[in-house]
Amino acid sequence: MIANRSNLIKLLLLCFLFISMGCRFISPLQNIINPEDNSSQVTDEIISDQKSDQSDPASAQNNNSDTPVASDTQPGEEQFFIETAGREYQDSYRLSFYATVNGVDEYSNPAYHMLDLKHEVNNVQNDIHYFMNTEGVDLEGVIWPVDLFMEDQQAYIYQTSNPSVPCLIIDRGEVTSELLALIQPDEMFDAIEVRGPVEKNLEINGVITDRYETTQIQLSIGQTSNANGEVWLAQKDRSVIRFTGAADGDFELNEGEITHGTVQWEYDLFDINQEININIPEACSDRESSKKNELIPPNATDVNILGPVITYNSPDSPQAVVDWYHTTLGTQGWRIEQTIDSPFLKLLSVYKDGESKKIAVNLADNGGSMIIISEE
Repeated sequence: MIANRSNLIKLLLLCFLFISMGCRFISPLQNIINPEDNSSQVTDEIISDQKSDQSDPASAQNNNSDTPVASDTQPGEEQFFIETAGREYQDSYRLSFYATVNGVDEYSNPAYHMLDLKHEVNNVQNDIHYFMNTEGVDLEGVIWPVDLFMEDQQAYIYQTSNPSVPCLIIDRGEVTSELLALIQPDEMFDAIEVRGPVEKNLEINGVITDRYETTQIQLSIGQTSNANGEVWLAQKDRSVIRFTGAADGDFELNEGEITHGTVQWEYDLFDINQEININIPEACSDRESSKKNELIPPNATDVNILGPVITYNSPDSPQAVVDWYHTTLGTQGWRIEQTIDSPFLKLLSVYKDGESKKIAVNLADNGGSMIIISEE
């Protein structure tokens, strides 16, 4: 008997999609801000203001000696740290992030890595669409590009490059912070310090902004030198509207592989609080309708469609579930054979029109049942 359905779902997901978490473009994975977790909400705001620190002698003594102190600001300028994470306070937005690493590997062979992320978020309707594509970043078993849609209580993982099973449907609650971390741009940057404004009242992506120059950039993917960038912050709340930059260094995009070269990136936040309609792909809609097929009883909960595998929970006992199959499928032209009959596990084989399925009915901890339907 499989005792933990949640672990099964995660295992199937990892096998199908994210079997290796070796992506260093947006690592480490700890301290991820999960857009489903309101307790983790932050805004794109000032994290530390160097001017206020310098005015407090105690704070100045406690400053990290490795952190440069503002010394070249001009009148009317300030120097502070920012972060790009946290956009939940906005009703809706779109985000694009594109980064490349171009250089040579440890054997002087040409090396190229690319990450392309796009977000569409409607926080009012609680609908989300994340897109991710990569090149030169090895995640075993993953065929790029990948789309993740979250709508109502369902999540859809969509792969146009996998026509045999283009869409997986899972409960939204099964989308873990580790999976979300793979499609967030923020974790590429450990620290961003800016000075300015060096230019004011610029309209960027439909927002009035001030332009700042970076004084310090630390990346999670490796050691950098000659890092430079520009940041456009919204005048209203200092949200990061645009962030571009480049840095030289040694970067680890895949486990144990170092690329010596240049990383470049472009980050844009746009369509803020505009009408954004997110529609799941037709292939996912088609598979969604199959959840109501004749193999799933009306009282099924937590239905997931993972390629050829369907899982669901039932409040009924295993024997009651088996009785429903015998009563219902028999009237719909299915032939049923029961091969295992124990208090903890009941296994059915069902046949109709050349199609054959196995139905495993497991006793759940709460006295109900956990059901797995798979192909013979």
